[in-house]
Amino acid sequence: MSTLLNIIWIFFGGLGLALGWVISGILCIVFIVTIPFSGACFELAGLTLAPFGKEVVERKHLNNATVPKPIASTLWIIFSGFWLYIGYLISGILMMCTVIGIPLGLQCFKIAKVSLNPYKYTLVDSKVMNMINNR
Repeated sequence: MSTLLNIIWIFFGGLGLALGWVISGILCIVFIVTIPFSGACFELAGLTLAPFGKEVVERKHLNNATVPKPIASTLWIIFSGFWLYIGYLISGILMMCTVIGIPLGLQCFKIAKVSLNPYKYTLVDSKVMNMINNR
């Protein structure tokens, strides 16, 4: 079921939202100071293409977790996070206007949380989330 929903997601907004991450990543590379942010942009662009079957998790629960840095997080919100967050909110509200779009809108709101702080949160497969919860 999640595969079908991911295909619908790509056609009804997911591709455009992933493109927003890619554009943000390219802009982060252009402005030399924000190059470290580009990795998160490209990672989340890939995750945005198939959000069904994934859940938001704090990176501290993963083995390869990095500690979020307050200065980097603040710069991220100013340069990219806020704008991506607004894009997800607008897309989510528009998708929630129809019954068929409700699951798509919920995914927008889920990823909006990650877009504000990709150093603290990430999307992981639901199976991985179950393993984390069973520890």
